[in-house]
Amino acid sequence: MTIDKYLLAFILASLPVHAAQQKPPARDQSQRPVAAGNEATELANGWQLLAQGRTADAATLAARMIATNPRSGAVLGLALEAAIRASGAAAGLAAYEKWLGQRALEEPAAVRRIAEAILDEAAAPSSDAAVRATALHALARAGRARAAAELDALRSIPAAARVMAALGDEAAVEVLLAGFDTAPVGGVAVIEALGSSGRPAAVGPVAARLDSERSEVRAAAAEALGRLNATSAVEPLKGLLSDRNMYVRARAAGALLRIGQNDGVPVLREMATDTSAPVRLLAAEALAAQPDDAWRSLVRELAGAPDPEVQIGAAKLLMAYDPAAAIGVIEALEKHENPVIRELAGRAGGDIGITDLAVLRRLLGSDHSLQRVRTAARVFDVTR
Repeated sequence: MTIDKYLLAFILASLPVHAAQQKPPARDQSQRPVAAGNEATELANGWQLLAQGRTADAATLAARMIATNPRSGAVLGLALEAAIRASGAAAGLAAYEKWLGQRALEEPAAVRRIAEAILDEAAAPSSDAAVRATALHALARAGRARAAAELDALRSIPAAARVMAALGDEAAVEVLLAGFDTAPVGGVAVIEALGSSGRPAAVGPVAARLDSERSEVRAAAAEALGRLNATSAVEPLKGLLSDRNMYVRARAAGALLRIGQNDGVPVLREMATDTSAPVRLLAAEALAAQPDDAWRSLVRELAGAPDPEVQIGAAKLLMAYDPAAAIGVIEALEKHENPVIRELAGRAGGDIGITDLAVLRRLLGSDHSLQRVRTAARVFDVTR
């Protein structure tokens, strides 16, 4: 396993200046490491143990060093690597959080190393296609040539192609567009992926879906066009403001707001005062393009609604303004008795654009595999 350059720089910066000039103490290779005279020597000893595959000995040494050097970043680096190599990313996260304790500041390189371990595990061929594609995409962006090569083979798998397209992969977008006219019921998922892709080539095909007989397709197309900033679709979107389906009207109004058109605001203001919490959430999601104090109050109220799905939607909107409250809602619902709610909560966390490393580190411990991987990918972006 290679050491990420971010972590390596972190370790080297923490070492005493003379560390590189010192040699590890002589010892019988069959025995445990002998006592060392200073941190630099013990660190060299520990990394040599890891190089020999003696992870248990390295972990023992690191634990002893942390007890006497609790604030040393270099010791943390050794302990983290030993835990990850011995028991995986979850063990690394546990070791880091134990070291972190009540400290207020995160160690970016340590969080990144844990994220890298999560991505490496998720990139295994046995992983779910969407999870694997997300992991490989993040690793490829970080310069892993092998990950980039493996992505090529995944584009033929629909679930992976949708994930990659949503992340902006141009080749994956072309794959989706090639089969767009014959897309089955999963066409809504394809539209959503194209809407997140940011690719202008998707505008025309998606706009053609505004005339679909299926309301969920019209709504998905409207929202996707808003995300694509499709100014060429303004007039068709305005036409949907009088659609027979309220969900479609809300998505069209929200899309217009994203594009800079306020024609749908009266529709949304009326929906924001509806007695139904799901309807108010629809309005809040659409009005998120122009948040104000009234909008924030609405979102906070919805975060406490009786309906768990409404809580999840509100938490995603609340993240930019009160991340602690938003994550609290998601974490609580990940333990819900209903497995569907647990799944929705897990997916929601992965959709949130977070930059706070403390929040990201909490999400790295999620039980939901896709959320963990999306969070790990986000850590890579934040610590790039």
